[in-house]
Amino acid sequence: MAGQKIEEQKRRDCNRAFREYFEKAGATGDRERAIALYRDGLALCPDDEVAHYELGKALVDQGRHAEAEKEFEAALKINPGFVDAKRQLEDAHKKR
Repeated sequence: MAGQKIEEQKRRDCNRAFREYFEKAGATGDRERAIALYRDGLALCPDDEVAHYELGKALVDQGRHAEAEKEFEAALKINPGFVDAKRQLEDAHKKR
């Protein structure tokens, strides 16, 4: 029963993160704002590999390759088969 409540809370937190943070981050043209929104959303829903990936891409756009690598690695830890995250990680390594 307790485990079910925890899972329900995680689901609510992730739904909120998508609504209030991830969707807005994807829609903004301001990369610094997008970075802040992705980080805020990941504080609520830390196991979303796509959000880590998108945050990594935003960080690469800002030339922040070391930070981006950590986000791509987080995405791959959650989903080892995430091919685009692997490619982005390899590219970020080359740019450092």
